[in-house]
Amino acid sequence: MTNFSKVEKHSFYFFIFCIPFQLRLIFHQWTWPFNEWTAAFLYFTDILFVLLLVFLLKRYLSIRSRPWFKMFPTSASPIIWCLFLFIITAFFSIFNAHIQGLSIYKFAKLVEFALFFIYLRANTGHFLNLKNIAIVISASAFFQSLIAITQYLKQGNIGLKILGESHIGPEISNVAVFLVDEEKVMRSYGTFPHPNVLAAWLLVGVFCFWYLYFRFEKAFREKWWLAGYSVMLIAIYTTYSRTIISLGFLLASILLFLFRAHFAKLKKLVFLTVITTLLFTLVYWPEVNSRLRISAGEETVTQRIWFNNIAGNITKSAPFLGIGYGQFVANLINKYKFYPQFFYQPVHNIYLLLSSETGIVGLATFLGFIAFLMREAAIAKNTFIFLGVAVLMLGFFDHFLFSLQQGSLILWLTLGLLSRVVDS
Repeated sequence: MTNFSKVEKHSFYFFIFCIPFQLRLIFHQWTWPFNEWTAAFLYFTDILFVLLLVFLLKRYLSIRSRPWFKMFPTSASPIIWCLFLFIITAFFSIFNAHIQGLSIYKFAKLVEFALFFIYLRANTGHFLNLKNIAIVISASAFFQSLIAITQYLKQGNIGLKILGESHIGPEISNVAVFLVDEEKVMRSYGTFPHPNVLAAWLLVGVFCFWYLYFRFEKAFREKWWLAGYSVMLIAIYTTYSRTIISLGFLLASILLFLFRAHFAKLKKLVFLTVITTLLFTLVYWPEVNSRLRISAGEETVTQRIWFNNIAGNITKSAPFLGIGYGQFVANLINKYKFYPQFFYQPVHNIYLLLSSETGIVGLATFLGFIAFLMREAAIAKNTFIFLGVAVLMLGFFDHFLFSLQQGSLILWLTLGLLSRVVDS
């Protein structure tokens, strides 16, 4: 292996570790006042990924006998064809956009994430070691866990603005809080823009720990690794993300334990999970009890239903190519004027979001891509299929997997781990 290849490999692992960091510059906004979903950003992770592609190009150019068009093993793959058709559909939807500049920017981001997926598909298990990827993700999740727990105990940010930490506190507007005995309790953010996105990253980190624990040597069952696992569990609970804890974490763990785990290896992990969960619940019972109560009239529930109806109506009005990729919020601002700023956000369902912005064609090609990918993973008995199921299920309840930088990287990282992964 050349020194340049080593640089590329280490750059990739650094890029993965940095996925949670929200370092960014705003270089344009299309609506005023500022709206997260109608602005363009340059992220630190964008720069890292571009550098990674430069290193990739250098690596393949150094192999003179290998044609450039064989950089990725994609020939005759229905997975790649469906992904290509989805991207083409998103491109043509731009012509329906109310703000075409915004749609072009969102489309460029989609291409970036698709290239990330293809990079993982081409290199994981060969040039890149899956075990090392899992270790880096677990380490990043552990680091975020320490930040999250500290934020929760302090009930505020801890001065990590250099890593993109938001200015947060229970009395700050638009910060995720809930009430306990009429007092506001702030949920943990880490360096993410929202607790739900942090919870999703911690879910991926926990799953990577499970993978290492069950698949590799005894070192991953040593006390310090298990202590790190407990810390990640506590951090997930401090996000109080009901969907990710109840659906993502429980679903992924049940599927993995039922179909992949050996009972002898399972006992210690289950015991540790139960003890950690019980201790957190006992210490923070008033907070846990408050989040367990869900009312049909709760604002988050009614908002989701209302946004779902809007997305359904948009799909009916523009069924073929939708209203343009990345245009859902711009359409809200244009159609529903004089609402509070927090109102203007994407529908909390990535599948309805896709159908409204790219039409039935866009949704169908994306679902075809997912279906072929899951089929390939099932045939290969890829352990990460259980994480994939959990993450894709989360898409029914939130939009961040398609609307936020970190959320999109989490989605396409998960899909990449499903794709032709060879245990190594």
